[in-house]
Amino acid sequence: MIQFFYSLAMYCLCFGIKVASIFNSKASQWVKGRQNWRERLVQDSKILKKESIWIHCSSLGEFEQARPLIDELKNMYPEKSMVVSFFSPSGYNIRKNYPHADLVTYLPCDLPGNAQFFIETINPVLVIFVKYDLWFTYFRVLRKLNIPLLIVSVIQNRTLGYN
Repeated sequence: MIQFFYSLAMYCLCFGIKVASIFNSKASQWVKGRQNWRERLVQDSKILKKESIWIHCSSLGEFEQARPLIDELKNMYPEKSMVVSFFSPSGYNIRKNYPHADLVTYLPCDLPGNAQFFIETINPVLVIFVKYDLWFTYFRVLRKLNIPLLIVSVIQNRTLGYN
């Protein structure tokens, strides 16, 4: 029941951003960056190695916190691809060509079909979410697939529901 209401809220959020994109340039970039995301992800994922490490940052500030971790993981696990995702256009636009990432992409809306498709396409063996973005549908899919999830630099006031 909670998942239903959460997904309903996510549909409303994504729809609201699409409406806002008519009036707001950042929302417009957010929408344009996610157009045809499935097709682009399939195409872009062809360059990935068999397994990847996925780091999600909501925006540029979170990326800068994660950058030393990304660089070290790339050095420690050169046989794995590094996938970096962003929620915000500001992070994506500035770091879309980051040399230590094999793929930089937008994170699709946190909906069940999106999460399942995204995760299965990039095939992560480890996932790291940085600070503020706590997307519970993605977390559920990761748990179902037994993929380890680390959340770094988070400020937690109550349980995340990821047991």
